[in-house]
Amino acid sequence: NIGKWYRDPAHKPDSNAAAWTYAIWLQGTNPTRAALSIPKIFGDNMVLQRGVPVPVWGQCIPGSEVAVQFGRQLKKGKADAEGKWKVMLDPLSASTSPATMLVATPSDTVRFRNIFVGEVWLCSGQSNMEYSMRKNSKFEKAAHGSSPEDELNKANNPDIRIFLVGHNYSKPGN
Repeated sequence: NIGKWYRDPAHKPDSNAAAWTYAIWLQGTNPTRAALSIPKIFGDNMVLQRGVPVPVWGQCIPGSEVAVQFGRQLKKGKADAEGKWKVMLDPLSASTSPATMLVATPSDTVRFRNIFVGEVWLCSGQSNMEYSMRKNSKFEKAAHGSSPEDELNKANNPDIRIFLVGHNYSKPGN
């Protein structure tokens, strides 16, 4: 409580007002606030699902035009009053030829490289689904003489992509 720092209780500041003033001062004119922001689920080496419309979304300066280019498609949209935007790519055909996605506003550009189009499989479950093969390997090796880590080290298929989804990855800035 900011008020505890003042000797005269009649003149102590409102702690909420002080906290907001400090937060606004810290935020200032931070250039990253205006920058193009895209959720971490988008990135280099990603796989886009074939055969269905593909949403691409993020945040930028409110009212800005946004262009998304992938393959032969160029889709445009506009950020709303909160800076949120979303465009839909038309359904894509499967391809193992790496492609690039370009997302651009008048003030910023983001490029994602080495993108494939194919099957995207989602696995979900309880918290034990976050238990990785590498964590399990020491127990398996002790019990059976080999482990999933041995298989991971021998695996060599660059066309398979694994993405561990963290919490809130669909929100820009996460």
